[in-house]
Amino acid sequence: MPGERDVERYLAEVRPAGPPPHLRSRILSRDRETPILPWMAAAAALLCAGLAFHGATSRHAAPVLEPAEGPSVEARVERIAPLLGPGGESRRIATFFAIADELAHEASQIQEGR
Repeated sequence: MPGERDVERYLAEVRPAGPPPHLRSRILSRDRETPILPWMAAAAALLCAGLAFHGATSRHAAPVLEPAEGPSVEARVERIAPLLGPGGESRRIATFFAIADELAHEASQIQEGR
């Protein structure tokens, strides 16, 4: 069985060491090798492209996904619960999803002014 000194020696060998001193000064210096402005421009361009894609496709996808008149909440629960597995917990989760779907459908009808 290893002694206490053996354990201390082993821990000293595997203890993480800090970064070298020259690395700390390089990280904290104000003179960066890589300018940040091109990265900011790239991030802004990706954000704009994502928003444009979302705006272009959301108007077309929403009417396709909306049912004209969906089944009742209870019918949805009966359809979803068996897919989640046996037991009362799957029925509670299915009820949550069915009610959330119903509320989302009602909210979209209110937004469209129906």
